[in-house]
Amino acid sequence: MGPEASSMAPARQTRRLVARRGDAELKVAGPCFCKFLVSAHMAGALIGKRGCAIAEFELITRCQMQISAEDVFYPGTQDRIVIIGGSNEGLQDAIHVVLNRMREFGGRPDSERSLVLKLVVPSSAVSSIIGHGGRTARWLSAATGCKLNVSPRVDGLQERLVLLAGAHNGVVNAAGYVCREVQSDPYLLEHLSLKYALAVPLGAWAGGRAQPADPSAPLMHPSDARGQTKRALIDYLRSVAPRELLMRHGITGCAKNVAKGKSSEKLLEAVEETWRCRGGHDQVEQECLPAGGLLAGHGDDANEMAASPETTREDVGGAVAWTAHPDGGTTAGSAGCEGADDGGDAGAAAFCRLLAAGEEDGSGAAASSCRQ
Repeated sequence: MGPEASSMAPARQTRRLVARRGDAELKVAGPCFCKFLVSAHMAGALIGKRGCAIAEFELITRCQMQISAEDVFYPGTQDRIVIIGGSNEGLQDAIHVVLNRMREFGGRPDSERSLVLKLVVPSSAVSSIIGHGGRTARWLSAATGCKLNVSPRVDGLQERLVLLAGAHNGVVNAAGYVCREVQSDPYLLEHLSLKYALAVPLGAWAGGRAQPADPSAPLMHPSDARGQTKRALIDYLRSVAPRELLMRHGITGCAKNVAKGKSSEKLLEAVEETWRCRGGHDQVEQECLPAGGLLAGHGDDANEMAASPETTREDVGGAVAWTAHPDGGTTAGSAGCEGADDGGDAGAAAFCRLLAAGEEDGSGAAASSCRQ
């Protein structure tokens, strides 16, 4: 298999998994599984009133879905955990239905707008997803048009987050491929957990760039924001709001375009959420905690890897990201090879640029931020 392939590679023949499940409370049956993260708001949309949305989901896809409890989040995030079980083909249908739901309730009905899916995979499966020298990841990005990022390692967890960003159909195809690759991992069932005893600081997956641009800037009370112009609100939010909040509300990119595309009410909603997220009710007595979604890698600059004439790659250590050129080639966003563990904010900055690129062309990336 290689980047020259013109269609999705066939699913790997999976062997039967015999490991014990990692969570005794898991009620989802296989034989195949997919684990991913969603915001608290999106979890409610997937569940529906009295579970009606889950019942409909299971009827349509012939898969089972289980979501972590309302107050149970994935370590280092404020995202709830979703596990889906079913056949290989059923998982593809299930991902399609989930992304449709995310698009519907995320305020982005346009199929061309960017969606983001955060998959959770065993660390031992990452090498098969990336491929030798990043070959598989570059091919997958080119074949699906998705931006792909693999998070750095977090101490105490033998899992990594795989972020896929792109148009609906591209994310469905890319996620289906990643899920098929993961099924053959011998440790998969050990990672089907809905609860974690490990305490991980918020933002551990993201690095320093998850924090506001100016954490020391004073917060504005939502009632005071109503007298401000849209441009003033945009400048304020870019100074004090966590990065993921800005991306989710579409406030990155060209300020002039943001002012044209966002109503004052939408900006005021972002101001109010920033006030809650930053602890405004405590008069900024506590330090702002960075948003807890998957964003970036860590690391110092590494040597540039050799690639095909149509591709380039930049290695920053700890995390890996690829995205497709409009002409069919691919470029690495933020990255580092499997095995790079240490570093600073370089990978974080690069991956933030990767997601921000979708905002600047009006696509928007649905990333979760502070708990609603």
